[in-house]
Amino acid sequence: MPGRYGGEPFFAAGPTSSIDLIAGQALESALLIVWCRQRFGGKLALAGISMTSFVARQAASRCHLWPAEARPDGVMLISLSGRIEDVTFGGALAVTLGLDRALARAGWSREALARLSKLIDPATQPALAPSTIVSVLGETDRWVPYDDGLAVTQQWRLPSANVFRYPLGHLGMPVQLTRDAAPFERLRQVLAGR
Repeated sequence: MPGRYGGEPFFAAGPTSSIDLIAGQALESALLIVWCRQRFGGKLALAGISMTSFVARQAASRCHLWPAEARPDGVMLISLSGRIEDVTFGGALAVTLGLDRALARAGWSREALARLSKLIDPATQPALAPSTIVSVLGETDRWVPYDDGLAVTQQWRLPSANVFRYPLGHLGMPVQLTRDAAPFERLRQVLAGR
């Protein structure tokens, strides 16, 4: 959106904007996957960091509903969380921005948001094989609650070789990933069938 920073629409028109953005971007990703397959061929992975990890997680949860050519062969979830209401009411960034208080003033409770969030929360089990999903978590992440992200990896039974944990917070993750390519190497191995 012209004149707005990347995450502004996610927060500004909450809470339904998060559902619109995540669901919409997941469907756009499916279309891009089809285009990439037609244009380049080969295996394709979908990755998301922070807010876009919700998009990649949505694809991993729901891609069985898409045509086969629209499904990713692998997914990487970086700085993920389990439930959008935990990010909204428990994440440090949302609290610092006053999002939790603004939603409460607008009549939204955590319980109401939890009911609505079920539309984009992760499925009980992923639509992709757990062995094709790679997770990268910051153990001190306060913006996107770490415990919820870890719970998703456990509930989905991701292989331990596919779960990377670093002793850092949210903003340190991009720097960490420039220094340690192990998660990307693992994703490459996943796409190669190893």
